[in-house]
Amino acid sequence: GGVTVFVALYDYEARTTDDLSFKKGERFQIINNTEGDWWEARSIATGKTGYIPSNYVAPADSIQAEEWYFGKMGRKDAERLLLNPGNQRGVFLVRESETTKGMYVS
Repeated sequence: GGVTVFVALYDYEARTTDDLSFKKGERFQIINNTEGDWWEARSIATGKTGYIPSNYVAPADSIQAEEWYFGKMGRKDAERLLLNPGNQRGVFLVRESETTKGMYVS
């Protein structure tokens, strides 16, 4: 198979000179992911290489990379997010239920 591209789910500010700072949405090629929670990666945008926290990225073609996917979240938290005054009519999110196995659109 080809190289899997990963996308940043959140912003990250480097804490050491070996780390790579990045913004949400930035894409990476993974060079080495055998060292546990920190992966060596190359930013597709900048060409820079360094270590990134693996829990801050997801495969670019996965559900976790979608803007509308929020993972484990309770119904009350989902409602609070959706009722934010800045949201447009028809906005939605997909979350994992806290009580029943499966995904729900809120």
